[in-house]
Amino acid sequence: MHTSVRSFFLACCLTLLFSAGVGVAEEPPTHEIDFSQATGISAERLAELVDTAMKTGLPDVPLEMIVRDANDTCLVNAKVTALWDGGTQEVSVLWTGQITIPLNRERTKGLKLRVPAAYTRLKQTSFAEGSGYQAPTDFSDFSAEVVNDPAIKARLLAQLIELRRQQRFTPIPELMTQLQRSRCTLALPAAPAQSLTPAQIYQQCKPAVVIMAKLGKMSQIIPATGVIIGAGGIVVTNYHVVTEQADLTDLIGAMLADGRVVAVREVLAADRANDLAIVRIDADNLPHAALSRGEPVGTPVSIIAHPDQRFWFLTDGGICRYSRAMYAGEERVYMEVSAEFMPGSSGGPAFAPDGSVAGIVSTIVQNGKGMVFRQCIPVQSIRRLIESPK
Repeated sequence: MHTSVRSFFLACCLTLLFSAGVGVAEEPPTHEIDFSQATGISAERLAELVDTAMKTGLPDVPLEMIVRDANDTCLVNAKVTALWDGGTQEVSVLWTGQITIPLNRERTKGLKLRVPAAYTRLKQTSFAEGSGYQAPTDFSDFSAEVVNDPAIKARLLAQLIELRRQQRFTPIPELMTQLQRSRCTLALPAAPAQSLTPAQIYQQCKPAVVIMAKLGKMSQIIPATGVIIGAGGIVVTNYHVVTEQADLTDLIGAMLADGRVVAVREVLAADRANDLAIVRIDADNLPHAALSRGEPVGTPVSIIAHPDQRFWFLTDGGICRYSRAMYAGEERVYMEVSAEFMPGSSGGPAFAPDGSVAGIVSTIVQNGKGMVFRQCIPVQSIRRLIESPK
């Protein structure tokens, strides 16, 4: 009885809803924008541009576009469809408004974009030619440098692929063997007698911070951080930055703050228990940071790293405490800090107020109770890997 009443009630509700015009929502009207007509770049010319870009070894070329309506409102939080002769691909448009399609030569033929009907104006930002090219915004009036993360990532990937093509790198198995080295000889500069603000630390120490990056076998990159401590290309980073996913990696490189990308040539010393590796990159006469002698609890620290692929990112806080912990069956000491970091920051330097390296970012621990504990390897552990020249 109850089932019959419930079914009758449901049927009545559905009848009322549909009689009120409530039903399955119709798809909004769409139309197709022809890429060549909108941008002034013919299919033949687009194929040439793609071929040139792919000669560097890129598996495909990202074509980035933006569409707007008559009121200059950008399409965001939507889905569009790319069409070409013989294929289609649905693409999500996030809040950035960028529509990215991976191109190869085949996808340049008859390229169109199916978008909501109100959006009729298409611009592309990948190739600096054609009537539909949208040039980068000029931020030269800013007093601070404006970091372009997508451009940095694209340059890093392209130059790592070029290093692989030219075979200008040390093979991964050789680097893995060198991780057995426990000490190296290095002349360390003395820490400067100065007291800097976080802003001054960023300006003075940023050139010594590098992007450590693995180039995967599928031409993907895994960025992390390192800091130059010797003019001859001597870099400190984490042990896990070198070893993680090594079997899926073709080469390890580093991007300098000036934009150059070079290979990691050699592991000079490593300590798995303390998550440290000292490597030599293929560059010389580099700006570098001094190592601190050790800083007490309460000392302010500034971290420059690359969290979540936000490159050369500054956070500041203080040293909260030093703690003992077990790792891989051995004891290590952590320098715990309140300065924030996250994946991508691994190997990043925690600078003391004089601009010297007080520690190296290592791990994050979340206890599920609202706090995040951020752990660095203290400078004393780095110094244990280094012998002074006689």
